[in-house]
Amino acid sequence: MGLLLKISSWAVSIVVIVSCICSSVTATVTYDDKAFIINGQRRILISGSIHYPRSTPEMWPDLVQKAKDAGLDAIQTYVFWNGHEPTQGNFNFEGRYDLVRFIKVVQQAGLYVHLRIGPFVCAEWNFGGFPAWLKFIPGISFRTDNEPFKVEMQRFTERIVNMMKSNNLFEPQGGPIIMSQIENEYGPVEWEIGAPGKAYTEWFSSMALGLKTGVPWIMCKQDDVPDPIIDTCNGFYCEGFYPKKWYKPKMWTEAWTGWLTEFGGPVPYRPAEDLAFAILRFVQKKGSYFNYYMFHGGTNFGRESSGLFIATSYEYDAPLDEYGLPNEPKYGHLRLMHMAIKQSEAALVSAYPTVWSLGKNSEVNEYRAKSGACAAFLANYDTESWANVTYLNNQYVLPPWSISILPDCKNEVFNSAKIRFRGGHLQMLPVSADFKWQSFTEKVPAADDGDTLAKWGLYEQVNFTGDSTDYLWYLTDVNISPNESFLKNGKDPIITIMSAGDALQVFVNGQWSGTAYGSLGSPNLTYTGTVKLTAGINKISLLSSSMGLANVGLHFETYNKGVLGPVTLTGLNEGTRDLTKQNWSYKVGLKGETLSLNTLNGSSSVEWVQGSKVVQKQPLTWYTATFDAPHESGPLALDMSSMGKGQIWINSQSVGRHWPGYIARNSWLGSNCTDNCNYAGPYIPPKCLSNCGQPSQKWYHVPRSWLKPTGNQLSIFEEWGVTYDNKAIIINGQRRILISGSIHYPRSTPEMWPDLIQKAKDGGLDVIQTYVFWNGHEPSPGQFNFEGRYDLVRFLKVVQQAGLYVHLRIGPYVCAEWNFGGFPVWLKYVPGIEFRTDNGPFKAAMQNFTEKIVDMMKSENMFEPQGGPIIMSQIENEYGSIERQTGAPGKAYTKWFANMAVSLDTNVPWIMCKQDDAPDPIINTCNDFYCTNHSPNKPYKPKMWTELWTGWFAEFGGSVPYRPVEDLAFAVARFIQTNGSFVNYYMYHGGTNFGRESGLFVTTSYDYDAPLDEYGLLREPKWGHLRLLHKAIKQCEPALVSSYPTVWSLGQNSEAHEYRSNSGACAAFLANYDTTSSANVIYFNVQYNLPPWSISILPDCKNEVFNTAKVIHGAHMKMLPVGGAFPWQSYNEEVPTADDSDTVAMVGLYEQINVTRDSTDYLWYLTNVNIASDEQFLKNGKDPVLTIASEGHALQVFVNGQPSGVAYGRLAKPSLTFTGDVKLTAGTNTISLLSSCVGLPNVNLHYERRNAGVLGPITLSGLNEGTRDLTKQTWSYKVGLKGEALNLHTLDRSPSVDFLEGSSVALKQPLSWYKTTFDTPQEPGPYALDMSGMGKGEIWINGESIGRHWPGYIARGHNCGACNYAGYYNQNKCATSCGEPSQKWYHIPQSWLKPTGNQLTIFEEWGGDPSEISLVRRALKRN
Repeated sequence: MGLLLKISSWAVSIVVIVSCICSSVTATVTYDDKAFIINGQRRILISGSIHYPRSTPEMWPDLVQKAKDAGLDAIQTYVFWNGHEPTQGNFNFEGRYDLVRFIKVVQQAGLYVHLRIGPFVCAEWNFGGFPAWLKFIPGISFRTDNEPFKVEMQRFTERIVNMMKSNNLFEPQGGPIIMSQIENEYGPVEWEIGAPGKAYTEWFSSMALGLKTGVPWIMCKQDDVPDPIIDTCNGFYCEGFYPKKWYKPKMWTEAWTGWLTEFGGPVPYRPAEDLAFAILRFVQKKGSYFNYYMFHGGTNFGRESSGLFIATSYEYDAPLDEYGLPNEPKYGHLRLMHMAIKQSEAALVSAYPTVWSLGKNSEVNEYRAKSGACAAFLANYDTESWANVTYLNNQYVLPPWSISILPDCKNEVFNSAKIRFRGGHLQMLPVSADFKWQSFTEKVPAADDGDTLAKWGLYEQVNFTGDSTDYLWYLTDVNISPNESFLKNGKDPIITIMSAGDALQVFVNGQWSGTAYGSLGSPNLTYTGTVKLTAGINKISLLSSSMGLANVGLHFETYNKGVLGPVTLTGLNEGTRDLTKQNWSYKVGLKGETLSLNTLNGSSSVEWVQGSKVVQKQPLTWYTATFDAPHESGPLALDMSSMGKGQIWINSQSVGRHWPGYIARNSWLGSNCTDNCNYAGPYIPPKCLSNCGQPSQKWYHVPRSWLKPTGNQLSIFEEWGVTYDNKAIIINGQRRILISGSIHYPRSTPEMWPDLIQKAKDGGLDVIQTYVFWNGHEPSPGQFNFEGRYDLVRFLKVVQQAGLYVHLRIGPYVCAEWNFGGFPVWLKYVPGIEFRTDNGPFKAAMQNFTEKIVDMMKSENMFEPQGGPIIMSQIENEYGSIERQTGAPGKAYTKWFANMAVSLDTNVPWIMCKQDDAPDPIINTCNDFYCTNHSPNKPYKPKMWTELWTGWFAEFGGSVPYRPVEDLAFAVARFIQTNGSFVNYYMYHGGTNFGRESGLFVTTSYDYDAPLDEYGLLREPKWGHLRLLHKAIKQCEPALVSSYPTVWSLGQNSEAHEYRSNSGACAAFLANYDTTSSANVIYFNVQYNLPPWSISILPDCKNEVFNTAKVIHGAHMKMLPVGGAFPWQSYNEEVPTADDSDTVAMVGLYEQINVTRDSTDYLWYLTNVNIASDEQFLKNGKDPVLTIASEGHALQVFVNGQPSGVAYGRLAKPSLTFTGDVKLTAGTNTISLLSSCVGLPNVNLHYERRNAGVLGPITLSGLNEGTRDLTKQTWSYKVGLKGEALNLHTLDRSPSVDFLEGSSVALKQPLSWYKTTFDTPQEPGPYALDMSGMGKGEIWINGESIGRHWPGYIARGHNCGACNYAGYYNQNKCATSCGEPSQKWYHIPQSWLKPTGNQLTIFEEWGGDPSEISLVRRALKRN
């Protein structure tokens, strides 16, 4: 099992993972065609590679013992020249490089050694194992018939052999070494070189044999080896390999157990079933020696270990993982196989195989010795089908691609595909630690600094550094004339830098400007970006960093590294200025390296920043902290996922390079990551991958032996930061095209969150965006709620666990069709307050809440610099139009909240949407149906779209809008093609406005026609079509983030946007803006057909992979009834009167929210009207007319306890007027007005001042006196309903009144409460209530409020029906539900239901028939 050690304050965490002496006799080692012969005995030898410098001496005994326990006979290792002779003539055989100690550990375990002296090792090791100084010997040429090279190679080889002899380590001396290797995989190189290569082969063969080790020599991948050297095989499979001489044994020196991990690449793995199959296929074909490369891969510590772009982890999917723990089921499965092979050894070494077919794709290899020993291998080579085979009258079942071993030619003891024990999987779990961070930021050097060296032109990096450091500064000055046009028009010049690799950071005048880096397949790179230059001298500082030296390839010693140019500056009056051949200054390494800041002594040489001043997400920053070794047992690792790129030290020992900022590409040679890789069929590394879209490596091994009990020093150098430029948001130095989607946590349930987030990820999203809902979190002053649907941290962690980022819109004004725009109602009553302007009380409250949220995020390590998912935050929301109306106070408020937000030090960018004057460094962004023409207010900010409206909200009384996916995809592609880099779908899942959370007249459903519907199901074809769009955009990402579009016409209403980077990446967008006609366009001599109003995406500028209007239509959803009729009970509210004791009397009419404080939707206005007995209407029957003017939102009128009518407003006009005849009698008459709110306003200037409720005038006309004004007489008020006071909707309080049952249940009666119980249906959900028989009110399930229902409000509109996607969309263009209820289905979250006995409670204002209510489920309807 595994443990993760978290850092207390921010960035890094540590993880911990938990889950006989050989006799010394003089002998000879020889061989024949069957096997190696040791002490006169043929042996089937099982070997495994363990490289001593890739672990620590303290780990060696355990690693070797576990290898022995697994059934190994031998340990194989290279000898690493550059580790042993780091400078010429100065040798190191200590610590991890104590070769003799390592071999003696193997000997003590009773195992043999295969020593691969090389000294070329390849091995994904720096410079292939050669020391860097070797490159600078005059006249040298590596690995050919070159005297300087041969002299040095022989000198080192002899030194190693003599050391082994002096320690009696060769087998004839009683030692464990039974064979040695000279050179390594030289055959392909010899073939390329020709005659000098053949001469070199003859020389090193003769040289090796002349050393007289007394044990055989081998050469791998070398067909022309001279006798007596044995030629061997390296590969994933070697069954077809045979030595060139018949009298030599068949040997496999490298059976690759997995594959290397490169920074920027996914992590390959190899199924145990296939590895075992490959071994048995080799052994059944006379194979007598095989070696697992690797059996333990280990760690590429420091800088000397990793080859070019090789990750610090050298895990290799080996049977023992990087930390030395068994990698199950691989370790256990191979152990059982080795036992089976050893049971077969007597037959294998004494006989030759007889082979015959057992059927199609099946055969047997039988070894039958004269002594009677017999072993058989039954093979099924089919990759799909099982085989039932008969061998010697016995039947055997063979899975696909498998081999069974029968050590007695009868009983199957092992099958390569039948894994008996899966074993436990290791995990990383936190362990306790307390890091007190300090930071020191390097100053960016300049060309005229005193410690630089000036030269004319650009020089190769390793020739300068001698590989003594990863870093070389290239420094120059650029003089800019004051009359340059760009200084006036704001069009910044573009710098282009070509480098031979490996990574580059660009600084201009000391400020970071950008990053570029290569890859293992293409180390060279090109940086292109705008630069901020001023009149006069400008300082250009380029930090080139190496990611290891090449370790393979013909004459890899001649490969270049560093900035070799050209370096150009375009956009000047002169056109393009070539900086390549001007004067450049050079500085080797970092200041922190010179000061040895990674050491205990060096760290005291500078002043470190501490506490809250510790720098975060700044490039060129050194961090140091001390910590005690965790008490928990097991190996440790650092979780570096919050960092970018650099190096790590523990107690001055280098853990290695870290680069979690390099995100693994999503595929490799057409293959994608999968957790279920089919073992059957030939394996290659791209077949089985993990970590796609994640850091190639985020955990970094910390050897236990490096730690002291207390006071350990952790030092980190961090190159990168999180920021943005005019191309995109930059995360860990990498520009990203980010696709985001809004999912509001309170509009679903916590139980829904993981599924919603996973579907968003599956849909191609990178980011989840959400508002923070102040009124939900602080319903009363100082009383906070972060539980249930409001558990913000839990929601963000669900997003993080899915591997997505977060855009947190703190606001705290949200709009969002949310009650009161997200503000708590109590805020309205703070003395002297005025919302969203330069107002002291408002700013104090806003800052308090904003700081609380930011502090909470920091304490939970939620910001990206802390290792969390939040990559950007938003302050305020859509304030631009309000600022214009407010004037100077609005501008002052904008400046204040911008400064307040930036001062919170989140170390991620802040954005403001619909705010053209967003002050630096805040990014202004767009919200709209289309944002093609949006431009950020500064040329160095990215073009971002924070709200792409996927549809529109529904209002009670309105039809239901929808947006065709063809148009939505068109809008996205049009934005991306014009340099857009961030798109957020508002909404990706709209959800439900539970309870009383919805804004003014907004329906309980907040479906929004989103890609995930209200219930969390896929809305097709929208979800699937957008998923394909996102995939196409991601294929274009390398070109989009590296270049600017070239635009040209393809014909009338058609054009192309082409992105072509200097690295060769190319992407094109072909657009047809015509709304009626298709277009046939020619682009680079190829014809493309573009439907109307559509854009095609060509990620390679050739092949169309997506068109916005070409939709594959998928399944639609429908509502199906489940269950039977509900057994209803009812309770009717009494209509209150002014004289009731629980009312409050006041003169005149009062605003509703001031009375209720929004604690309920309902307020009763009550008064009495005295009618004289001589009133004429009592005689003539012409009833008086009551007129009531209300600010909204709905009204029921009762006279003398009887209903007299209803009236209600709408979103565009919430106010209403009721006019109706009323039945009055002589004497006192009671007037009871039930005013109900349907959400509070959430938008527009000072909406907090808008009124609700009955404010009059109220008149009674048709009396003898004419018209009587009731407005200013005494009115009594009653807040809420009796049923609310009695909590009739709750499980424990509903028995407090007598409910009527059976035929006595009230039907079509206003002010009725209904309840029933039901069992959860057996049919799968999600579920909803069909409320189409009801009028208006609220619904509860098991005490939880589903929300307001209002099916009695019939939708206006005549725009329902067929809708043409082509042409500009608005919310009135496409709709459904005209002439029907705006909402009749009401979502029931499944997590709110119990298996049996669920209580459904409904309050009905108007009067409805509950017998018409039914339970439905949402299900697929296939076309």
